[in-house]
Amino acid sequence: MSGPTGAWLNVRVANVTALMTLFFIIIVAAAIPAVIAYSAVRITLAEQNGTRRGLFMSFVVISAKIGAVLVLIAVFLFVWVLGAFNGTNVAFQSSDGKWADSEVLFKDRDFEVILVSFELYRAKCSSQAQLQRTTPKPNWYEYNNWFNNYASPKWHVPYRPALQNARNGYHPPLSEKHCANNGYTKEEINAAHERAMQFMSRIAP
Repeated sequence: MSGPTGAWLNVRVANVTALMTLFFIIIVAAAIPAVIAYSAVRITLAEQNGTRRGLFMSFVVISAKIGAVLVLIAVFLFVWVLGAFNGTNVAFQSSDGKWADSEVLFKDRDFEVILVSFELYRAKCSSQAQLQRTTPKPNWYEYNNWFNNYASPKWHVPYRPALQNARNGYHPPLSEKHCANNGYTKEEINAAHERAMQFMSRIAP
């Protein structure tokens, strides 16, 4: 196991990718037959009217509607992939300033994943370190605020301004020699996950 970004944690990203692909296929599979059926009706009516102009205009209208449907699907998926509906990606640091990590919600890298990573850091590097949230709550008028669930345990982690090492959202870099980069066994990851679940239950409102 190569560390907190190993296979156990990455499987969540694979699951989200599979779900997004399935969702896209379902949308396209539903939209295309509907557009084709509508097109067939319009063309049939135009042929019955016996006018080339009517037939031409039907093709124009149908092409425009097909294009509009595809554009809307593409825009929706693009916004979804960017995580616009997921709320705020919250960043965290250790109280000793030597560890930091951040959510990437559209990849399903959520608070649970971050917390497991922090528990692994505590076990290997600093057993007395405390978890701190470095992302403040958004203002009421900010877009991300609309999609946040402030009952979530992550918002109950104490807030502190980011220390030097946490300002980039992630520390230590994987290329750096550090106790947090020495790798973890499956048993260590499972134990860290259990401690993470206990922590979440303690801070949950």
